[in-house]
Order: sequence, then structure tokens, then C-alpha cells
Amino acid sequence: MRHSRQTIVLCGVVTLVVGLCSSVCRADSRDPSSFVVKTYVTEGGQSYFATAFRGSELGTSVQRHVIVVDTSASQVGRIRESFLKIAEGVLQNLPVTSTVSLFAADITCDSLTDGFVAPNSPEARKGLASLSHRTPLGSTNLRTVLKTVAAASRAGEALSVLYIGDGLTTANLISPEQINQFADQSCANRLQFHSIVLGPKTDLELPGILANLTGGTIRRLEGGTEAEVSVAAASSLQSEPVQITEISAGSPNVRFAAPRISWLRSDRDTVYFGEGTSEQLTGLTVKLNNGQSVSWKNSVSEAGGAEIFHLAARAMRTHGTDVPVAGLDVLEVMHYEFADSVRKSIAAS
Repeated sequence: MRHSRQTIVLCGVVTLVVGLCSSVCRADSRDPSSFVVKTYVTEGGQSYFATAFRGSELGTSVQRHVIVVDTSASQVGRIRESFLKIAEGVLQNLPVTSTVSLFAADITCDSLTDGFVAPNSPEARKGLASLSHRTPLGSTNLRTVLKTVAAASRAGEALSVLYIGDGLTTANLISPEQINQFADQSCANRLQFHSIVLGPKTDLELPGILANLTGGTIRRLEGGTEAEVSVAAASSLQSEPVQITEISAGSPNVRFAAPRISWLRSDRDTVYFGEGTSEQLTGLTVKLNNGQSVSWKNSVSEAGGAEIFHLAARAMRTHGTDVPVAGLDVLEVMHYEFADSVRKSIAAS
């Protein structure tokens, strides 16, 4: 499939590529009371940062789930087999008390179950059989996918959506305004958008942005890790994030590029960008929409690259809407990819 940056990017600075590890949201071993600060100082002496932190507990349990599997023309062979294994694995790892609605997405987004069914039910197995027999066709219309999953949500009951695909869309390109509208609707209806990305060509931009704005997660699959990723994804689907309403640091000189909507999870880092030094970021405190406050007092300082500056500027310009960094691991991949692109540009010139 062809890819157009017009789908989601206001100013495309960095492209996330296939070097991402099998789980973008893998847990790390650092102290849960600590937070990471990566800084970059421009030639003019201005310091920019990315800070990453996560909650220590899982959120409220989510019982309703939608699984959307990409069946476009590029999803054939081993990739198709992996998609089917993941969909089946996620269903097997969801509690019997939960309900699932299964969809296939290419040019259209078609239901494979009659509404929501038990994950281990004959209806769910029939949906998987229909998925395995579906002919890969055309390109993926992610705009239709967003409309479909939004229609599946209902007031007062959380819904987790899992998209399994390559992240590319060429039909009915999605504008920033439409992404904002989906994010607002998702926030109001307690919908979280999760992704597992795999394909001959992949793009994590849109899945990353949707994960950021709705409180979901994003994972990149490597061959042979379907079982591991299925278990992790099923766990994430069951956890509802908590919305962050305010963030502050130890110094009034720190300027956050605070997004309109951001979330706290225990299974991936929340990443904020802004202006300031690591010495000024002596602690972090966030206020949550449930009335609680959470603080991190121990900082882990690391040097960042020029991607920090570009992403901070991008976040400030778009109020955090156009930022695909849903986790510290994603930021680390962007660091190496940005540095590699700079080296290639210098060599070419």
C-alpha cells in the first residue's frame, strides 16, 4: 500500500519504522516512584526535554472489547497467519466474563460477530473462521474503522479497541480535525484505542497518536512473539487509564507542551515534552480526573538527541495532538532513527 503523510501529520519530522522491539509498552525495572528526563540543548542554548512516567496500579477493569483485524491486500502469507494467531490469542486470554465484537477492515469495516459475544463462545470461533476465510482486498480505510468503533461505544461503559494491522491508510485520509473529534468522543465515551502493528510496510504514527489521545497502548510485533504479545495486549485491554488534568514540576521555569488530553497507565509510560533543564525538573506531580494526585520525586536524567527539540516544537504547535510517542520505548526508537536520518543526509550532501 502507498502511504501519504497527509493522513495525520501536521509537520512530519520523524517516521517511526520497523526497528521497534516486539512490545513497545514493555514494563521496565526502574523504581515506580522515579521518572525519566531526556534533554537536548540547541546551539542557541535553549534546553528542551522529554519526561516519561507511569502509574503504579492498573485502572478500572474494562469488560467490553472490539477487535479490528486488517484484511487489506498486503496482509498475506506469514503476516496474515500472525494476525490470526494474535486475534485468537487475545480472545483466549480475555476473562470469560468479558464480551468481544470482532471486525475485519480493508476498504470497508465489517462485523464478523453478531454484536458482542463471549470470547470463548461458538460465536467468537465462528467470527475467527470468517476472518480466516476473508480474501485480502484493497487498501485499509482507517477513517471507516474509527467511525465503526466509535459507534460501538455507549455512555457510561468503558470500551477497549484493539486494532491489528500495519497502521497505513490510503482511503479516505484522516485529517487532524477528525482525529481531534474522535479523541474528544473517545474521552467522553471512555474508549481506549490500542494497536498491534505488523506488515511488510508499517507506520506507527496514527496508532501512536490515537494511543496518546485515548489512553491506549501500541505494540510492534516481531516474528514468533505472537503468544507473548497476545497475553500483553489482552492485559492492556482490561485496564482503563485515568485522565491527567494537570501537570507541574519542581520549578516555575519549566514549560510543558501539555496536550489537550493525556492519560496515566501502569503498563506504558506517559511522555510529556517541553522547555526546561533536568536540574529544573526535580519532581513531577499530576492531578487526575478522579480527584487524586500522583507524584514522582526521583529523576533519572539522560541525554537526548535533536529529536527532542523537534518533537517538543511539534507538541507545542499542535497542543500535543500530533505526537505519536506513546511510551518511552517509542521515543528511544525515534532517537536512533532520527540520528540515522541525519547521518544519511550528511553523507548524501
